[in-house]
Amino acid sequence: MPILGWGKNPWSLSLHGNACRLPADPSGPWKPMANAPLDETNFANVRTRMQRYADAKCFNAWVVSLDETAVVVEVSALQGLDMGETFLFQVSGLDSCATFQADLKRMEGPNLRFQIVTPIQMRPPYEDARVRQNVEGTVRSGDDAFKVCIEDVSAGGMGLLSEEPLDRWKAVVVLAKTAFGGACVDGQVRYCKHVQVGAWRYRIGLAVPDMRASLPLFGVRIPKPRAA
Repeated sequence: MPILGWGKNPWSLSLHGNACRLPADPSGPWKPMANAPLDETNFANVRTRMQRYADAKCFNAWVVSLDETAVVVEVSALQGLDMGETFLFQVSGLDSCATFQADLKRMEGPNLRFQIVTPIQMRPPYEDARVRQNVEGTVRSGDDAFKVCIEDVSAGGMGLLSEEPLDRWKAVVVLAKTAFGGACVDGQVRYCKHVQVGAWRYRIGLAVPDMRASLPLFGVRIPKPRAA
């Protein structure tokens, strides 16, 4: 049986090559926030990490809804999940991070409904919230240009789905039209890995130093600065 808890750093396992990490010490800037209410808009469409108690395996999902009693998430594949299994959740929102345990109660297509079985602990966020999008755009790199899907945005960058690969450290410009205006974002490729999401073959992560100013163009309010 895995030992889970802040002192044991339960997110230190690797997930698809990306480390899942929580600060090992819950004191300092990540200590619980006293009397912090649960603001559902803070967690709308953000990515969450889930760790299964049975084997300590980590999963990523998108939050559909979150309240005091239940959380509904969307996953790309069920990945051998079983009803009744218990998971530890860490949901990084725009202004706070929620941690709790929940039991899987219902599976409806890609949506999973969990019953929350412990009090929700609120902490200051230790990483930027990744807010889900589904926006078509264009990437320009030198004389090359091709279509992409902007999968998510955060205060530090964005995630793209593409049919074409890009080299790490490549400087690019992302152009997109959203319901809130036209976006023109300068970024740098931090990783490019092979995936298969519909017709898209690559997942590309961009670092965007000035992304905070562009968040409203994607319907995302600018979060408060995180603790150092």
